[in-house]
Amino acid sequence: MSTEASDFSARRDELIRLRLAEKKGTRGGRIPRADREGPIGLSSGQQQMWFLNRLDPGSPEYLVPLALRLRGRLDHGSLERAWREVIARHESLRTRYVLVGEDPTQVIDEPYAVRLPVDDLHGVDGEGMLDAVGAVVATSFDLAAEWPARARLLRLADDDHVLVLVLHHIACDAWSLAVVVGELAELYSAFTEGSPSPLAPLETQYADYAAWESGRSFDRSLAYWRERLADLRPLDLPTDRPRPATRVWTGDVDTFEIPAPLAERLREVARRHGSTLFTVLLTAFKLLLSRHTGLNDIPVGTMVSGRTRPELQGLVGYCINSLVVRSRWEGDPAFADLLAQVRNTVLEAFDHQDVPFAQLVDELQPERDLSRTPLFQVAFTFEPASDGPAWTGLEVAPLPGRSRVSRFDLTLLVKEAPDGSLSATIEYVPDLFDRARVTRMGGHLLRLLDGVADDPGARVSHLELLGADELAVVLPTAEVGGVSRCVHEV
Repeated sequence: MSTEASDFSARRDELIRLRLAEKKGTRGGRIPRADREGPIGLSSGQQQMWFLNRLDPGSPEYLVPLALRLRGRLDHGSLERAWREVIARHESLRTRYVLVGEDPTQVIDEPYAVRLPVDDLHGVDGEGMLDAVGAVVATSFDLAAEWPARARLLRLADDDHVLVLVLHHIACDAWSLAVVVGELAELYSAFTEGSPSPLAPLETQYADYAAWESGRSFDRSLAYWRERLADLRPLDLPTDRPRPATRVWTGDVDTFEIPAPLAERLREVARRHGSTLFTVLLTAFKLLLSRHTGLNDIPVGTMVSGRTRPELQGLVGYCINSLVVRSRWEGDPAFADLLAQVRNTVLEAFDHQDVPFAQLVDELQPERDLSRTPLFQVAFTFEPASDGPAWTGLEVAPLPGRSRVSRFDLTLLVKEAPDGSLSATIEYVPDLFDRARVTRMGGHLLRLLDGVADDPGARVSHLELLGADELAVVLPTAEVGGVSRCVHEV
């Protein structure tokens, strides 16, 4: 089951970002423990999630699901104990959100012996299994009364199970989900071998982070974003239907592969130009959006983990932040020049990432439009290849699934596979776009990437977008191997 739009940047970009953070001194000292005697406030991200949940409490838009297929002889007792230990370790997973006066506050409950329910699905076919998973991941949380995390085990056979995890975004991001799964694997492996927990106690909890964030000043970064995003306008992609008056969250996906040979050529382009695969893909995506809109002012959102301090690496909670990477250009630059510009813009954005996105929106006050997300409507995420944790006695793999949520008009998600290929997913809003249009966009991006890999010094107008079948529609007299006449002559 696919998770939200991943919040991992490319490895090298992440290292550069951390080095910039070190230069600013943001990693000095430790986050102090928050005062637990009075009401515990929410972080900026939590406030945004709480507000959105209040607007539509039953919406699954901000649920973070994951389903893992577990093959082998499963020890249910050890897995339940591991889940119980993860909940006990992380206050964010046993926190409720209640109003005290007019302000939402965190209520951290003491841990108790949570259970891991089991549904017996012996004899159920693949569709039935996916339906059962879908029912678990679509069920919303009552944040005032429930903890924002649930787990359920589906037994397909004695040696075949699906573990379904669902966390609310108010307590989780993609990084957090990786922490939870990693700790579950470590604890399960230890408990099945009769060993105690191998995990050291956490010195910093999410409530400490929330209090620390509320006391920070963002004046330097706010000045940067005010200048960078001045006169920003919505990105209007051609749609197949009129935009609804109010934004809808229902989404769908279209997927395609970027083969390993092409991906390696793109990595070589990145190396030769002192960049990263993340930035090459982002630049090509911006060029695709430019060609589809006719604009050369392209804002694209991307997500960063926000974990610039060592004590936040193992924390479960909402630390993700959204950045607006805005690119403007004139004329017909070479792709390599556009790549250099995007690289610099990405690094600047990372250097000023400390402003919580919700606070940035409040500061900039973009024109209110209920039909769009503020500041950016198109997003890009990239997830480098990584090995999953080892589970003693089990073969574990994520269960593929289809997202039914789209938080933006369009999102390109690219995930690196161990064989070097790239799996690309375009998440979109069916109320705006037909699948056929989105599929064509995926094909256009593949052709752009192939052209970039062949000649990164080519002018952007010379990079091919349309396939032979599309050219045949536009230019019915096109000859094989070339075009015989201009459009106005047809």
